[in-house]
Amino acid sequence: MVELSPLVIAGLALVALLAGFIDAIAGGGGLLTVPALLSTGLDTPFVFGTNKGSAVFGSGSALLRFARAKLIDLQKARMLFALGFLGSLGGA
Repeated sequence: MVELSPLVIAGLALVALLAGFIDAIAGGGGLLTVPALLSTGLDTPFVFGTNKGSAVFGSGSALLRFARAKLIDLQKARMLFALGFLGSLGGA
């Protein structure tokens, strides 16, 4: 495992904050986080796993916000979830 200095960790935190802001507006925050994490010398699987983890939490919090505001058509959501799941199985 690579040892990261406090300065590098602070820089990564700033990049993550900016990436979260960009994700909230238009998506694509991973375009900032992946190169930043790779530049530290971390292993590639760790970098992509970290990026995917942050994407899951971002999407999950957006889902909760829309659900609380009653902006989700549950009937359509069930069908689209099933189709998306089958598509992901096919893609894997």
